[in-house]
Amino acid sequence: MGWFGGSSQKPGDEFDLNRPRILNSWSNTYDSGYENIRNYIESKIGPLQINDANLQNKLSNMVVEGNKKTYEEWLDYSRDFINVKIDGNNTLVNIQSPNLPKYKYMKAWIKTGIANGLRKSLRYLGFEWNRKYRVYLKKDSTMTLDELAHVIGMDKKEGKNSGLEAYCGQVAYRQTMNGIPNTFSVPDNIRDSLPSKSNIGSGEKQMDTKPDIPSSKPEGGPYSKVEQLERLIDLRKKGEITAEEFDSLKKELLS
Repeated sequence: MGWFGGSSQKPGDEFDLNRPRILNSWSNTYDSGYENIRNYIESKIGPLQINDANLQNKLSNMVVEGNKKTYEEWLDYSRDFINVKIDGNNTLVNIQSPNLPKYKYMKAWIKTGIANGLRKSLRYLGFEWNRKYRVYLKKDSTMTLDELAHVIGMDKKEGKNSGLEAYCGQVAYRQTMNGIPNTFSVPDNIRDSLPSKSNIGSGEKQMDTKPDIPSSKPEGGPYSKVEQLERLIDLRKKGEITAEEFDSLKKELLS
């Protein structure tokens, strides 16, 4: 008899988050539900040891670097693939395949994937496809190319790396059971680790949904849309709002 009374499972370790490993009938090995993320982390920082006192520092640096890479990658894609036109109080966006040397030898399916990723972000940010003019349209909102590229970069960073960050946080918690303090940390203010300091949507309305995100700084002067979004991210990480509330508030802030 194996673990749980059968041979199809066996106990996982701390990096399986103490969940059982399942028998893979093809390879005849016991695989973890976290196998891929463990392999990714070990490819970046080396073998994982639960008693490594420096592990959380390495995990923090890895996540920060991953955030920077994803943000900068999609910032460039946005600037290269997107054309923005402001028409009155509306923003019109067209996606095109760039005629730039760095994309000359990029495979067509990769460029298609980038364009589709940009379309997904545009729809998430409230842009709608206008069949008549064949553009993505956002009414009553004006955003420059740099502003839009910044928001798309943040959207992709959050989407790609939030699961990795959550897993690393769980590993840090399990280290505390081995007497190692929890020091895992990723800056809440993304501009502590990301290069762009663009302000978003000076012509956009202020959000009025609770919980209240102040629109003015204590020392005077309005918060930019980027700063308000960063405060939302901070509330989500502290558990003061749910993931669903975060998504709803984010959409309203950027509408």
